Amino acid sequence: MKTEEFYTFCRLCFDRCSLKATVEDGKLLHVAADKESGLKSTPCAKGLALPEILNHPDRLQYPQKRKGTRGDGIWERISWDEALDTIAKKLQEIKRKFGPESVAFGLGDPKGLEIAFVQRLASAFGTPNVATPGHLCHIPRQLASTFTFGSACIADEEYLQGLIVIWGCNLFGTRGSYMDPRRFNSVLENGAKLIVIDPRKIEIASKANLWIKPRPGSDGALAMGLMKVIIEKGLYDHDFVARWALGFEQLKEHIKSFDLQDVERATWVPQEQIEEAAKLYASIKPATIQWGNALDHTTNSFQTSRAISILRTITGNLDIPGGEVFIAPPPVTSPGRFMLLRESPRKMVKPIGSEFK
Repeated sequence: MKTEEFYTFCRLCFDRCSLKATVEDGKLLHVAADKESGLKSTPCAKGLALPEILNHPDRLQYPQKRKGTRGDGIWERISWDEALDTIAKKLQEIKRKFGPESVAFGLGDPKGLEIAFVQRLASAFGTPNVATPGHLCHIPRQLASTFTFGSACIADEEYLQGLIVIWGCNLFGTRGSYMDPRRFNSVLENGAKLIVIDPRKIEIASKANLWIKPRPGSDGALAMGLMKVIIEKGLYDHDFVARWALGFEQLKEHIKSFDLQDVERATWVPQEQIEEAAKLYASIKPATIQWGNALDHTTNSFQTSRAISILRTITGNLDIPGGEVFIAPPPVTSPGRFMLLRESPRKMVKPIGSEFK
């Protein structure tokens, strides 16, 4: 038997944890973190299960075509050429009969260029209907940040020092590469404070100075409660707000429309804990909020993320070391030029759901 080691990356999400893979006679046997890669590598349970996923006896490895009546569960193996020809033929038939917008393309986690290729296919086909995981993964937070202060932002991992808020993010459980665990633990050992906001007791909640357990889906109300305490007690960064914030007086009026009892009823978080969290967050600088996909999984995700973005703003934690830093776009061709073909413009007048806008 020939055993070899290869160095690669996990592709189950866009964190791309670096891995060391053990292969025996062409079969993947084991994967582990590649701690010598120089890159962050904290693979989660999903990445470590790659050999099991790849070698599972029920894993589909070739195209199959239904044989018999739908529901009978009878399939026959066909070639890739036959599968591709059949799909292309059926799509063209539907397009001729009902128009290109009658077809919607969907894809899962965009692990690289897959999302660009599917978008390009949809453009060439002529449909505006493409479903991606973006509406419940990252996009609501990114758009809320851009809507609030003009750009997406990330926690400044390089200079963590004051306060870290982990909000709806299972750090090191399923999203290891958000922050390097060694640096994270070192910062805590050197005196940084930690707030964890999660209804579940995730691993790092045991290290938190304050663990808040909101009712699932009530994060927006919690953010508004924190905002109310910070503003009404004068704990906000007066200089930063005076120089950079627009609409602050209107915001002060808006938070008068509810009290902390309302927030407690909505979130199941005691008023005392809301006040404690607000004072801790506003009193330590720099402070950074590492948020996660859980915030995107609610019907009010955009407004929730806007409220959290406003918290960052009024405490003056934007664009400072150890706070939130803005993301500069890389000097590369916009993926939109590849995905949205100029010669095949999408008919945006007929997207699914346009009648509800």
